[in-house]
Amino acid sequence: MAGKYHPRRVRDYYAHALKPHGPAEWADQRTSMADAYTALCLHLGVNIDDIDPSDGLDYSRRQYDEVRDSWRDLIEQHGISAWAAREMTKTFERWADRRPQYTDGDNWLKLAEGWQLTHLDRKGERHG
Repeated sequence: MAGKYHPRRVRDYYAHALKPHGPAEWADQRTSMADAYTALCLHLGVNIDDIDPSDGLDYSRRQYDEVRDSWRDLIEQHGISAWAAREMTKTFERWADRRPQYTDGDNWLKLAEGWQLTHLDRKGERHG
């Protein structure tokens, strides 16, 4: 992508840099961020039907696969922890709420068992 700053990094910076000082300011910020996320998704070529209007996030099949692959990569590299299992479950449940057709029959915790075995194989610690 051309330019010095990747749009997602700029978005993430502003999402965390702005600190609202009350309920009205917080609501305005959330609305503005959802609009910015939507604009970014459209700029990146996401189909408008795959953008959740409440938060502006990309809920396309491509994004689902990328999120699942990022969890696979994390667990294969570092192993699974209680934190990773909890956060991965929350992420999966969010996808199940938004796009049940993607999660139906897909069990990330079951897949994580295989990802953990890959991690142990790489470390030479797999037994049996």
